Amino acid sequence: MKNLDKYKLITAIFQLVSGLVLIGISVYYYVTGQTQNFFIFLVIGIIFVVMPVITFIKMFLSKNKDDDDEKGGKPKGFL
Repeated sequence: MKNLDKYKLITAIFQLVSGLVLIGISVYYYVTGQTQNFFIFLVIGIIFVVMPVITFIKMFLSKNKDDDDEKGGKPKGFL
């Protein structure tokens, strides 16, 4: 794995954890009856959960392509 991929992985994990925390805060606001805060934290939490999932999918799909290229596939670039 390249260094850039490691940083993307760490960032995606932090985003996922923070998204779950925001969803937890929204559940608290739902229980206390503050519906406006519930919806705000829920929407932001869902966004923070969906973004790393997309990043994980892209990383795993691009990893398979990189493995094929390293085994003797077509060279990358013009030269």
